[in-house]
Amino acid sequence: MIFLSGFGHWKSDGTCIQGHVGKGLTVEEGYAAARLCGLSLLATLRPDFGTLDGVERIVKVPGFMASPPDSAGHSSVLDRFTDLFVDLYGDEGWPARSALRGFAVEIEAVAWARRPHTPQPS
Repeated sequence: MIFLSGFGHWKSDGTCIQGHVGKGLTVEEGYAAARLCGLSLLATLRPDFGTLDGVERIVKVPGFMASPPDSAGHSSVLDRFTDLFVDLYGDEGWPARSALRGFAVEIEAVAWARRPHTPQPS
């Protein structure tokens, strides 16, 4: 399992899209930033493996977007990130995903679990 974090949306000229979606940036510009985040993530994976064919499944994608508190559309902007992975990997590209919705605190957790022992019938 590979854990990646802290990916931004770097454009080919080395700059990034800055601002708040819904205040200064359009939703379409947010879409472009989300897609660039996905491409940035893939560009990091590829040199380590030489190919992206070894990626079997996108498991989880928490997404964070800068926007004013009264704006809507967080999920639709982050859909562009998910769309990229579905385009590449089909159904295996659908991750568990979250988008902040103005909560004062939002927490995520990843747990590794083993199946409980189930006695076999005698």
